[in-house]
Amino acid sequence: TIRNGNSTNSSYAGGLSVWDHRSLTINHVRFENNSNTLNQGGALWSRYNSRLNIQSSVFNQNSTSQNGAAIFADRPWMIMNNVEFVNHSSGYDGALIRTQGTKYWQTKKVRIANNSTSSNRLVFVEMWDLTANAVYDSWTIENNSANEEIFFLNNGTTGKQITFKNCLIANNTAKNRPGLVFDNYKGKINIVNSTITGNVSTSSTNSYSAQLFANYPEWGADPTINIFNSVLDASNGYAFSWYKWTDASHDFTINVENSYVKGGTTSIDVGSIGTKNYGTTNISSGLYFVDAANGDYTPSPVSLAIGAGATTATVGGVALTAPTTDLYGNPRPNPSGTSPDLGAIEATDSIPNVGIAAV
Repeated sequence: TIRNGNSTNSSYAGGLSVWDHRSLTINHVRFENNSNTLNQGGALWSRYNSRLNIQSSVFNQNSTSQNGAAIFADRPWMIMNNVEFVNHSSGYDGALIRTQGTKYWQTKKVRIANNSTSSNRLVFVEMWDLTANAVYDSWTIENNSANEEIFFLNNGTTGKQITFKNCLIANNTAKNRPGLVFDNYKGKINIVNSTITGNVSTSSTNSYSAQLFANYPEWGADPTINIFNSVLDASNGYAFSWYKWTDASHDFTINVENSYVKGGTTSIDVGSIGTKNYGTTNISSGLYFVDAANGDYTPSPVSLAIGAGATTATVGGVALTAPTTDLYGNPRPNPSGTSPDLGAIEATDSIPNVGIAAV
């Protein structure tokens, strides 16, 4: 446990500093109540071009006056598995996690819950210098709040893919853009068997309340967003929207297949510049969860999300495959030999039951 650290030097984190070009494995470590009031990195500061492998660790109640109460990393090579970030309530832009120029990103079973910030963004990940495709696998982002945005993905790298799979982004609140935000993005972004639902804007009743928001694509990059086997809620009629540029050089494409989209194709707002391909395999009604009010986003036995997915599909020129296990490690599809469900969590039925859902 690294606890109650307090930086007295602006070159060091409150808890642990990893210097330039170093490699470090962090395994079964708890970072708790560390503080940096002089600079970024409350618990952990990874300096330039370092390689971090964080396994089975917890970040709890750390703080900073600047970026990254839990982690600040400059040009990181990052591996994370089974890592929790909980109960933080301070920090500046990228208040919880802030990375710059990420080089490598392979992450699995990351939970971000019950954090808050009065600054613009809770999580700010910059990915303009990727050396390989980046993966967010089995992330849970729930019950957080921010002044402006919850999860802000900045940039991308031409020729590289960023994939979110088995991710649950639910019940977060922010002034604007309360779900997943892409900014100045390029390359291909894939959202596979993920659930984005119940995220609430505290001030917007327009497109800024969308669950999935694209600030703007990189000029001339023509990026692609692919959504497959996923659940995408809508707020105020918007499931997806973007910052409405009028310059045709900010064009982009969004492809949606085998997914639930509340409101259907009309809630996918691409304006006059974006291109939308909305497949006939999508559904827009009959989505019920077991107990969303108490955090259970498993499809209920009567949900039309059960068995509505596909094992594989080519979406936007990318061959996408349903993960063989769900967010919690349960088998997908379940039962074996059936079609997978939509979203991050697999139910135990092969087809929806006939009945009346209590809603």
